[in-house]
Amino acid sequence: ASLRAAFEGVDVLLLVSSPDVTPGVRPRQHGNAIDAAKAAGVGRIAYTSAIGARDGQGFLADHTTTEALLRDSGVPHTLLRNTFYEE
Repeated sequence: ASLRAAFEGVDVLLLVSSPDVTPGVRPRQHGNAIDAAKAAGVGRIAYTSAIGARDGQGFLADHTTTEALLRDSGVPHTLLRNTFYEE
């Protein structure tokens, strides 16, 4: 409920991928945010996914799941498939 209230009046939501890699946690957190955004009437969601997320394995599977949640939500979205960084 607090997410929906926070998203009221938002045109574009930047959904930054959760840092919690506990199995099943990120997709649940992302799904809650997507559902709240849809309920609040957010116009577009930009999601920080990752390169290789289309058919991701391992930790990339969470991004694959989130991308599917976005598609299924019907909310217009943009996938920001970031690459990994080297310092």
